[in-house]
Amino acid sequence: MERARREALRLEAARLFEQGLLSDAQIGCRFRVTRMSVNRWRRAWRDGGSGVQGSWRRTMQTGR
Repeated sequence: MERARREALRLEAARLFEQGLLSDAQIGCRFRVTRMSVNRWRRAWRDGGSGVQGSWRRTMQTGR
């Protein structure tokens, strides 16, 4: 269940990245995660886009 919730947050963050209106810190506050976590999500999204969930998950699990 926790994994599904985290994935939902990342997908919502990807939607916000596409809009380009909020900083990593603002997104972090919204989801109650650190700015650095959001930065990792943004890099994974930028490198693979929100449509490649497999690589997104691998990036999130390894923290790279």
